[in-house]
Amino acid sequence: MSLRLDEIRALSEDASKESIATLIDLMNDETLSPEEFDAAEEAFEEVSFLYAFPQTEEEERDLKICELIAQRLHQLQDLAYDFHEEEEHLIEAKLEAEVAARLLERAEDAHKADRKTELEMTEVMTNQALQECALIEEEIDQINEWMNCAHEMLTTEKYQELPEECLEVLFPEEEDMEMDEDCDDEFEDEDEECEAEEGGCCGGGGCK
Repeated sequence: MSLRLDEIRALSEDASKESIATLIDLMNDETLSPEEFDAAEEAFEEVSFLYAFPQTEEEERDLKICELIAQRLHQLQDLAYDFHEEEEHLIEAKLEAEVAARLLERAEDAHKADRKTELEMTEVMTNQALQECALIEEEIDQINEWMNCAHEMLTTEKYQELPEECLEVLFPEEEDMEMDEDCDDEFEDEDEECEAEEGGCCGGGGCK
């Protein structure tokens, strides 16, 4: 076993914030082999669950607040994607407007009205994209304000210092959970097919 795997195994048995921080650093280490990365990821999940497990009513309350914060983190990820998409639309709309403006300059009198209409349409598209970007930014600001307020309400140091990476492990998005379940079902189906092909129970050899 490699020295890194020995280190990861030792970290998996130490449910502390220090182990969590070390495992996060390890998972971001591009020199890790696939085996080492999988081991670090598994250890991180185990340590996160053990470390975050509440021991008192106060900690149970804080963990529930962390769950609500995690939900907002997922919303922020979705909004970041939406903002990127809208920014692309804005860039395209501005380029469309530039081309339309150039065509209007070159247009003969008989076509100027049409070219002007085209330019006005691109300006409408640009303004719509700008408004959408502004709305998304406003929603992002509101969520960040909510998260900051919620974080201030945490009373136990353990949850005050809990990294966002832990929240993603403790409270994954429902879509991620569904994908994991689908993958598990797929592997189960493949295992059953393999057993049948190899003459397992009710396979080629029949049941006895």
